[in-house]
Amino acid sequence: MRHRSDFAAVRAEGLRYGAGAFVMQVLMTRLDGTEGPVRRLGVIASRRVGGAVVRNRAKRVFREIFRIHQNALPEHCDTVIVVRRGFDRFSVDDFAARFLKVCARLGKS
Repeated sequence: MRHRSDFAAVRAEGLRYGAGAFVMQVLMTRLDGTEGPVRRLGVIASRRVGGAVVRNRAKRVFREIFRIHQNALPEHCDTVIVVRRGFDRFSVDDFAARFLKVCARLGKS
């Protein structure tokens, strides 16, 4: 996702799931004129998370997790991940496990 309005729509209307070091917000969408599944990701890492190096690492980590595990999400959805303080205390594998856990909860609701 690239536009502020897309982020705002997900944050206002989407379902919110807490996962410890991050919050995942998901909005089911149906984009007109598209074939196949469309899953979009946006990552928010504010200055509270840390310096520029930490914030950029957080974004890279979550983009990679999304790239690998995006099939665990519903076919048409927009996802915003809000990184919380203490990001650097967890491993990438821990984030991936938490991401998959939230995706499993999405399938049940």
